[in-house]
Amino acid sequence: MSINFDEKFLDWAVQLEDESNCDVSAGRDLGKDVDQYLEYVLSCKLTNYSKVLNLLQQKLSTTLPQNEIEALASQCLEIVLNEPDKSIAA
Repeated sequence: MSINFDEKFLDWAVQLEDESNCDVSAGRDLGKDVDQYLEYVLSCKLTNYSKVLNLLQQKLSTTLPQNEIEALASQCLEIVLNEPDKSIAA
């Protein structure tokens, strides 16, 4: 999974760090192990949207808004149903 930020956001984040004279890690912190967690969710091979959503909410509800978690659940479900051997990081 890759998180793509637009150029305007990245320019703002870099400016924020430059102005603070330190690395403030501007931007969304999804945690160091979110990609591994998404791999875990995919490895469960769940084909029920509600179950995929539930698993993602357990880990991401304090980090991402509900609509983004729902989008991730849809993507995970699509991968499992259409490309069962594909990794989310691929």
